[in-house]
Amino acid sequence: MKIFLIIMSLFIMGCTKNKGTIQAVGQITEIESLSEISLGQTDTVVVIFNGGTNGCAIADHLETKVTDNSVSIKAYYNYPKAQEICTTNIPVHTLKYTFKPTKKGLYTYKSFDGEITVTTLVK
Repeated sequence: MKIFLIIMSLFIMGCTKNKGTIQAVGQITEIESLSEISLGQTDTVVVIFNGGTNGCAIADHLETKVTDNSVSIKAYYNYPKAQEICTTNIPVHTLKYTFKPTKKGLYTYKSFDGEITVTTLVK
């Protein structure tokens, strides 16, 4: 039992960032963007995701990877290291990402796991 507790403590400390929070990846449930934009126009993409096991979870940031006409999105949430009393609901978070395409064509925004995809036509 002591070994289990030591391993769990090391795991939790390994997930802890310097900000005093514990960070994890959320499950993207929806991506919203314009269906068409003009070249030179900026697209504001809204990413909605579930994250956390209680109401203390806070949306943190988006990580994106652009490959050709595809933007892969990963959403992160975190918990404050020192938590107070939290609700039992799983929060739904919303973060925005702005993207300015450099060429015409069909662009795809997708969750990192490929489950959610949305396309935007740049004309």
